[in-house]
Amino acid sequence: MAKKSSIEKNNRRKRMSKNAAPKQAKLKAIIARQDQADGRALAATLKLAEMPRNSSATRIRNRCELTGRPRST
Repeated sequence: MAKKSSIEKNNRRKRMSKNAAPKQAKLKAIIARQDQADGRALAATLKLAEMPRNSSATRIRNRCELTGRPRST
């Protein structure tokens, strides 16, 4: 059984990721566009870097629904 704090931390990351996903997608689209001036892409990169790291979807850990064990069973 995983610690309650680990499970709660992962749940908080899921909530943060869900809330920040539209903003991150918008910023990443601005960065990926090639036909714009560099200033706008640089500003979007800086805004993306200012966002909390735990709001990224890659920070979410796959855990077992029953026990909270990492990497499921």
